[in-house]
Amino acid sequence: MRRNAGSILVVLLAGGLLLAGLARLFANRFAAGDVYPPYSTLRADPLGSRAFYEALDRLAGLTAERSLQPLDRLEADPSATLFILGWTPPSLVSTATNMPHRIQALARDGARVVIALSGSAFAKDADAGACCGREPKADTPGTEAETEAETEADGAVANACEPASAVGDTWLNEVRLQPPSNADSAETPAVRHATAGAALPAEIAWRDSWTFEPLHEAWSVVYERNGRPVAIERDCGRGSIVLCGNSFPLCNEALWRSRATPFLVWLVGDNSRALFLESHHGLTEDIGVMALVRRFRLHGALAGLALLTALFVWQQSAPLIPALRARRKNEEDIAMMGHDMHSGFVSLLKRSVPAQTLAAACVDVWAADQRLPTLSGAAAETRLRRQLKKTDERMRDPVVLYRALCALTREKKGCEP
Repeated sequence: MRRNAGSILVVLLAGGLLLAGLARLFANRFAAGDVYPPYSTLRADPLGSRAFYEALDRLAGLTAERSLQPLDRLEADPSATLFILGWTPPSLVSTATNMPHRIQALARDGARVVIALSGSAFAKDADAGACCGREPKADTPGTEAETEAETEADGAVANACEPASAVGDTWLNEVRLQPPSNADSAETPAVRHATAGAALPAEIAWRDSWTFEPLHEAWSVVYERNGRPVAIERDCGRGSIVLCGNSFPLCNEALWRSRATPFLVWLVGDNSRALFLESHHGLTEDIGVMALVRRFRLHGALAGLALLTALFVWQQSAPLIPALRARRKNEEDIAMMGHDMHSGFVSLLKRSVPAQTLAAACVDVWAADQRLPTLSGAAAETRLRRQLKKTDERMRDPVVLYRALCALTREKKGCEP
């Protein structure tokens, strides 16, 4: 028996240690954040942007939030700066989504939208025209008239931030993307453009990046790398749109090695709220029961419900009063012993009041009653107690004494000899 108990104890101890180790492993993985996509604000390693998110959240007058909702469900907020980090150009221009139109609508309502693309981790050899949703152009030379027609078509792009007249007429059609080049060195910084503000750093660390070719004069170049724009901006309605060819300046590694604080401040702008989109990384939140419980802080109600359930189960498994069958069996046992309610009461009186003192107890109770007979109460009590003294206590017969006492108090109703 002792051996079995020891074996069970060893198994339970080993199981507890295994569960503790697994919990520690998952805690370390989620704390590091490497289970999340690159440039996610939930990721704490060099590829994430958690440091930038937490730094903004600690600033006075500025709140940082994460959004796990899709972009088309976001509400317009003129006081918010929306950060979309690590977005891939194929996802940006996908015909299955309405992202360019939604971004344009948010900017027109007053928001500042900052889109930072991923670097060379995606298809370096992708054609720029294909990434913008256009068919790649053949390298075969055309006639001079065809070349002039193509040039005029590329230059005559409507202002996409005005009310769109066509489905494809968005700000994305004003910019042509160029994929990262193998000739770019990873150490080549981005240089501030001559038309950019003097408050911005002259150079900032930059990695291999997508570059932009603005096709509309509304776009202004902020930073360029090897003579090609890597950060551009334009006003759109009451807000603005910023395009960055790489998300490296906002990642944890850049903030540790070469932090460009003025550039980060410029990205946030004058808004009081920084909203980081996470749904494009595949991190979404389904509004279920537990999500509603956390949102409305119903943990106490759940705890009370669990307690009531436990009490109900306990009451059903171990009732606090004897079961009905047990009570009936007890009554049957008593009946089999020859006792009913009347005989039980008489037996109780016999055990409580001795026969010799029964008459005296009756006189005491009668004297304490306020409803005295027609005779004087004091005289009647004197006569009764005198009668009790005439009889020896050992020789007292309760029945004889009772009749004698009733004879003395014959005037009282209900006392028959």
